[in-house]
Amino acid sequence: MYQHGGDIYTHENIIMDFSVNLNPLGMPKSVKRAILANLDKYETYPDYSCRKLIQKLSIKENVDTESILCGNGAAELIYDVVRAIKPQKALIPIPAFSEYEKALHSVDCHVDYFVLPKDKNFMPDEKEVFQSFLMKLEENYDILFLCNPNNPTGRVLKQDLIIEIVRKCATLNTRVILDECFIDFTGEESIASQIAFYPNLFVIKAFTKIYSMAGVRLGYALCSHKELRNSILSGRQCWNVSAVAQYAGLAALEEEDYINRTREYVRKERKYLEKQLVKLGFNVLEGEANFLLFHVNSLEIDLWEELRKKQILIRKCDDYKGLGVGYYRIAVKRHEENKKIIQAMREVLNK
Repeated sequence: MYQHGGDIYTHENIIMDFSVNLNPLGMPKSVKRAILANLDKYETYPDYSCRKLIQKLSIKENVDTESILCGNGAAELIYDVVRAIKPQKALIPIPAFSEYEKALHSVDCHVDYFVLPKDKNFMPDEKEVFQSFLMKLEENYDILFLCNPNNPTGRVLKQDLIIEIVRKCATLNTRVILDECFIDFTGEESIASQIAFYPNLFVIKAFTKIYSMAGVRLGYALCSHKELRNSILSGRQCWNVSAVAQYAGLAALEEEDYINRTREYVRKERKYLEKQLVKLGFNVLEGEANFLLFHVNSLEIDLWEELRKKQILIRKCDDYKGLGVGYYRIAVKRHEENKKIIQAMREVLNK
């Protein structure tokens, strides 16, 4: 069952899709040029080892090439690492991205949940909550999934707390799978450079969100545990990353100014959306990614359905464990689009 945003194929005539959290500046022009410039090379098989791409990623992430795995989007890598580890017992702080749970269930793994408290804005960094989380880890878990920034809340957990969690898990022989697919929007430092010190840490990142390359499908993982990497490589198909994705990725990694412009634009537009949503009477969670989670107090309003009638798609979040009815998530998009969705919401409420 499909549980994500971006389903413009089921819902026809959508003119604005706020349900997926892509870069509002769009795919870089250099990436589009690279895709078109290499058309004659798509008649041959892609490099199954993604050598040129991995060389460039090693410079970007400041890790050695042997620590990098490329995949068909972050989702493939989530399933890859779960199949390689074959965990029997897992822990997921919720709310969280649903593919973690799906991947774990695909290998018949028992899943426990740590409910992030609503009254603490879904963050475990408050001392009492954090200590409770560390105690929960002592219940013999093979694997822990974390997302930073969290999806769907957009909240960021500081690196020193993540390292404390990773260290704790190392003493308990627990693998930590850290999803950093939205970290580039925040300006926060990635933990990727720390993998050499923590072999139990497996970091997943992607080109999908920050470079608006959802349809290209390109992600990568960083891990210093040689046996785990080899297990993943031996258990996956060849040519999982297309030539199109590899050429697009090489071009994207040259776009440093684009990343800086994106962060500034998202910061400004997120503030605008947050202010407008509050004016409409919604409870808005203050996040740091390129999306906003908010709650509509009136259960009489199905905001998703009313906006769909206006050909606008948003993410209904009642299927996230730890949330419930009335929660919605919208992407930060171009200013003109952001103005239009606020106007559409205002019309819904006036109706």
